[in-house]
Amino acid sequence: MSEDMVFGSGVDMAVILTQGDRKVFDMVDNTIDQAVAQGDIQPIMAMGRALKRNIQASGLALAKLLSRVSDVWESMFHYEDDMYEIFYTEMGIAHSTACKYINMWKAVFENPEIPDEVKQGIEGKPMKSLLLLTAAAREGQLSGEDWERVAEATTSSEIRGIVRDIRGERTSSSTAMMLELSLTTGAISVRKGSQLEVVGMLLVSQRDKNDLIEAAIAKIVTSTNMMEK
Repeated sequence: MSEDMVFGSGVDMAVILTQGDRKVFDMVDNTIDQAVAQGDIQPIMAMGRALKRNIQASGLALAKLLSRVSDVWESMFHYEDDMYEIFYTEMGIAHSTACKYINMWKAVFENPEIPDEVKQGIEGKPMKSLLLLTAAAREGQLSGEDWERVAEATTSSEIRGIVRDIRGERTSSSTAMMLELSLTTGAISVRKGSQLEVVGMLLVSQRDKNDLIEAAIAKIVTSTNMMEK
């Protein structure tokens, strides 16, 4: 694969753009000039849509890449460093981000219980929205009708609400508890039925400053199926 390929989001630290990456800026200039000359705004709109598709496809492709690598890491690659350390040093992808992407890809797009048409219907959702589906998809909590609602949702807030309603309803019926982590305050809450209590805190504000804290938070969230909100 050429390093000139233009990728979208999904990394946690700055990258150095190649000459090939910068070609997209020339494409923008050419598109604007063409639109002005023709007095037609549609070429600009078309390019904007294409750039958005590129961002989404790149993020999803990155999730698949990380997931596939995690499947063969121990059997095929022999490094002294941890896989997640390699992801960070070589690709600039933090441990927590890699975990989220891998877990989402496996829970949703490698899940044989989710029909292909459903996967195709949600693959265009922003990565932020897809990551909200991980725990519910992994635990098989979404019915066919639920997935239709997710596919029709247009914002991350709508999907978050759908997931929260479903997980709240289904876990309360079995008297189970659900853990929630606020990405804004770091508060850990436990939800059981209609009852919600704060039970602890995580230093989410320090994740970008301390790799060890970031790795610990990612492990806690993953191992407890904690829902981030």
